[in-house]
Amino acid sequence: KALEIIHRERINSCLVLLRFQLPVGFSSGLSPGQHVRVHCRNASQGMKLWNGKPNLESEPNTLSRSYTPVSSPDARTLELVIKEYAPGG
Repeated sequence: KALEIIHRERINSCLVLLRFQLPVGFSSGLSPGQHVRVHCRNASQGMKLWNGKPNLESEPNTLSRSYTPVSSPDARTLELVIKEYAPGG
């Protein structure tokens, strides 16, 4: 199910905290060490290069990544810390 990003906070030069609103009455219920799989549109679809390197993911319509939440299992939001890679990095 699609979740809405309600907060984005830069933690440092390469880390971003994303907070997603969960549907009313829901919590993630995830214990430490469990993960969620995030699916998103492939912004690099059809491009031969991405960040100056050969694009190994040029064909799929969507991409997925797994992340371990940093939010409490009973929180009404889902928080993820995402690493942003510099172009070419």
